Amino acid sequence: MWRIIGLERNTSQMNMAIDHAIFEAVGNGSSPPTIRFYRWENGGISIGRGQHWSIVKLKDCRDANIGCVRRPTGGNALFHDAGDFTYSVAAPNALFSPKSDGKPQVNIAAYREICSWIIAALEKSGIRAEISGSNDVIADGRKISGNAQ
Repeated sequence: MWRIIGLERNTSQMNMAIDHAIFEAVGNGSSPPTIRFYRWENGGISIGRGQHWSIVKLKDCRDANIGCVRRPTGGNALFHDAGDFTYSVAAPNALFSPKSDGKPQVNIAAYREICSWIIAALEKSGIRAEISGSNDVIADGRKISGNAQ
């Protein structure tokens, strides 16, 4: 059984705090796998877990009231407009790949499964999309969804 958290809008800091809490709860077994949908109050910049803060002009972000946070996932720095629609999925690797040993690793099966959900939802809205590479969704030749683990 999956838990779904409906669309909400929070500050950058609150969005990442919630994602971290969900990740921990799913990881320790106190929460079922969870899908969460959210938007960014005042927009924000998120950097991947392995990136250095020096890639962001923090003072300029503070002056513009743009929150800066570190994601629990990898990937590059992203600017999130206040209108961006974001989701996070926290689930054990074994749900996507039964042979997983449970260790943190890139799980291509998880990317494929989650991207297929996005593509199916977009199709219901009349948008034709497809997977590009291992973890992006494109429509009309433009990336509309990136994913990181």
